[in-house]
Amino acid sequence: LLREGAEEKTDLFILPEAALPFRPWGGAAGVYKMSEQDLKMGIPFAYAVQELGVPLVTGAVLASEKGWFNSALLYEPAKGKAAGEVTPNDLIRARYDKRGLLAFGEKLPFEPILGWLRKYLPGLGTGFEAGEGPMTFETVVPLEMSICYEAILPPMTREAVKTEKGVLLNLTNDAWFGKGDERHQHWSLAVWRTIENGVWLLRATNTGRTSIVDPAGRETARAPESERAILRAAVRPASLPTFYRTTGHFFPTVCALWVLSGLALSYQRRFMGIPSP
Repeated sequence: LLREGAEEKTDLFILPEAALPFRPWGGAAGVYKMSEQDLKMGIPFAYAVQELGVPLVTGAVLASEKGWFNSALLYEPAKGKAAGEVTPNDLIRARYDKRGLLAFGEKLPFEPILGWLRKYLPGLGTGFEAGEGPMTFETVVPLEMSICYEAILPPMTREAVKTEKGVLLNLTNDAWFGKGDERHQHWSLAVWRTIENGVWLLRATNTGRTSIVDPAGRETARAPESERAILRAAVRPASLPTFYRTTGHFFPTVCALWVLSGLALSYQRRFMGIPSP
């Protein structure tokens, strides 16, 4: 698929969340709990990236002494080396670990209280660890990283969008939704982050909605769903100043306080006999 995509001029490849069927090693990924299959698959993959000469961002699952990480990795071809001369250690330049872990899927909330559920549901909360903070991948355009449903969380997305000319990149795995409408709901919620922050969104999924969305929330390109496909698009980085990006949750907080004060006044008038002003 990468070779097919490289037949035309390509500046960057993007693969979805958990796209690699092996645990990467080397560079920022580190080396821990590697199997023979991981080694056999990781090295040819590095050879392919080096041969094509195009940077690549992909989702991956990494292991550490603490536990598992749902991560994104940046591969960059090494200068002055042939494909057969490189190792993953030469290519893996940057790593982002997912911060917003999915409740019950990646992390069991309130584990001291709910830990007994694992006796009946062994796969509940599979022991993933949260990343330490936001990350920008420096490529042909600065990529502000997010994984899966992090892109539907307004505060986390606002924190991630740091640079003036960055692009929000979201790697997603929508396989557990099957062919249901949830994958479109997932996409729709992510679109609001582009409008709130005035940035482009590049969204790469395995079975869901892979698309490009401009800072006004308009979808400019879209790949067919649940089939082998390449989405090729040109993106011009743009960062539009927005009220939300500047002030954060000031406006929704004011709206919430206004509603609460209205409810309080209504209660007083109805149940406490206080006349309207």
